[in-house]
Amino acid sequence: MDAPGAGRGYDRRVTRAWPRDDLVDWAFAIVVSAGAQLQAATCDCGNEPRWLSVLVVLIGTLPIGLRRRYPFPVLVVVGSAAIAHILLGFTNPFLLTFAVLVAVFSVANHSPWAVSVLAGAAAATLLPVSFLVDWRNHGHVELSDIPFNYALFGAAWVLGDNLRRHRDQARLAMRLQAAEEERSRRAVSDERARIARELHDVVAHTLSVIVLQAGAARRIALEQPERASRVLGAVETLGRDALGDMRRLVTILRTDQDHEHEPQPSLQRLPELAERVRSAGLAVDVRTEGEARPLPPGVDLSAYRIVQEALTNTLRHAGAGRAEVVVRYGGVGVEVEVTDDGAGPAAGGGTGHGLIGMRERVGMFGGELEVGGREGGGFRVRALLPA
Repeated sequence: MDAPGAGRGYDRRVTRAWPRDDLVDWAFAIVVSAGAQLQAATCDCGNEPRWLSVLVVLIGTLPIGLRRRYPFPVLVVVGSAAIAHILLGFTNPFLLTFAVLVAVFSVANHSPWAVSVLAGAAAATLLPVSFLVDWRNHGHVELSDIPFNYALFGAAWVLGDNLRRHRDQARLAMRLQAAEEERSRRAVSDERARIARELHDVVAHTLSVIVLQAGAARRIALEQPERASRVLGAVETLGRDALGDMRRLVTILRTDQDHEHEPQPSLQRLPELAERVRSAGLAVDVRTEGEARPLPPGVDLSAYRIVQEALTNTLRHAGAGRAEVVVRYGGVGVEVEVTDDGAGPAAGGGTGHGLIGMRERVGMFGGELEVGGREGGGFRVRALLPA
């Protein structure tokens, strides 16, 4: 939370973390003010009336205690006091001029660049005015003081401006680093979601088929041992396939690289998927419409996984006896449609993890997904993936 009275329009706001800076600035202002008063008192240069000189020097030095909070107003007050001190016929002590230097530095360091340039231009313009007034009052001016003062004020402004630029660059670097960290976190989150989808698709489908086949083998083990042996062989094959998929995913997690020990699933492998589902007791027909063509790997994999998930849901929830898979190749991309004659999944509202995974896969490519019951009974999943 900003402290009350925080400066507005400057490049950094005063917060509760600033009390130490305030104490340092006020201590510095008191030392400069006391030194300026001592210089004026020991100077035999017509600083009379004394009380007026003391007052103007106080006005020209003490405000630098607020130089971080209100840099530009402090410069206006301190600079005006220094000019007024000369106009009243006094000779400025060096520490009063030093207070103006500090104010110029503070504006260049803590104010926006436009305000800083304005202050620098004003200081450059008023320096000749102060020399002219001093010459009028005392009848002479040391010509060497002119370039010396310009060098002093220029150095103060350049030093403050450089510090501000370095601070701005550091802030920009921090913002860029924060943005890069956020992008990295988002990439990690997306990758975790992708791997979670893959794990769900592999485990849910394979285990569903294995459970159904193992149950069938148990029921026929005594009466049809040879058939039970074939079913158990199919279960063993499925288990090996699942282990291969799991090994590939674990390799990705360990090495951050997609080392493919086995070919990635694609629509070309739909007949194998259909055969596995048939072995679990669900009749599946696969049909292709349009001219088949190569698809981008991500689209091909996502289309396969959507069909796999739809068939898995049919096996687990629908109580269906038949399902049909249609793959349509068109000018826009590829469309997959899975229909069955069952009662539909238990999560008919589409809130299961599998259906969420379908939506995420379709959303990655800006496609369309339709999930729901169909007229005449059964369930329908249709996904359009632009290629």
